[in-house]
Amino acid sequence: MQIAYASRLYIRNVENFRRFWYESVLPQVFEPILYLGAMGWGVGQIVDDGSLNGQSYVEFIVPGVAAAAAMGGAVFESTYFAFYKLRGSRIYESILATPLETRDIGAAELAWATTRGFIQGLFVILVAALTGVVDTWRAVLWLPVIALVALLFSGLGFACVAQIRRGETLTLIQRFVVTPLFLFSGVFFPIAKVSDAGAVIANISPVYHAVEVERATARGDFDAAAALHLGVLTAFACACCYIGLRRFSNALIDGD
Repeated sequence: MQIAYASRLYIRNVENFRRFWYESVLPQVFEPILYLGAMGWGVGQIVDDGSLNGQSYVEFIVPGVAAAAAMGGAVFESTYFAFYKLRGSRIYESILATPLETRDIGAAELAWATTRGFIQGLFVILVAALTGVVDTWRAVLWLPVIALVALLFSGLGFACVAQIRRGETLTLIQRFVVTPLFLFSGVFFPIAKVSDAGAVIANISPVYHAVEVERATARGDFDAAAALHLGVLTAFACACCYIGLRRFSNALIDGD
């Protein structure tokens, strides 16, 4: 991989983003912030009963909402936008006519999709910090976790889009991957209070592990369990990154 060439493609994505960021980011950020308001400050008035380790309900859900925002941004960039450039406009074919190789394109696009996801998670964290939901300095500790979530789902998105031939298939990723992970990863309820089957499902969800790490740092209680969650999340991210880059690079070569 030629880092200099890959960085130029990454910078090109940044420059395009700077021109239209409000059109692409703000609508996607609005949804998780809406969940934060409706569920946290709305439903929270009903369920705040002291059963969440001393946290209010909005404090309980904000780590999951931030992780979900990062997931959504990364998936959107690595599926819908990548599919358009791969199968629609075939921009990647034009880029391959330059000195860039498939690995350069894959690395640059993975880095950019990760950045997009990170930005969206960051917006949620900023809102939570500015409204006093989370301590600012502890929220800073969430940033590496948000970056891992964005990297993980960027890799997963590229692995999926490399196998997709029809744009309609992209909606299945949103409906059967992103939405279930958002709803059943302990974002809105403690996993300890669900059935054993539910706990098993949660433990195979990367979002659940990210949420548990963020909650531990918010409480100032980063123990061995939190370290284990961080290790699992990192392993998921490395695996998805590796698989995504390989499959996406192969798709660029095939070009069909």
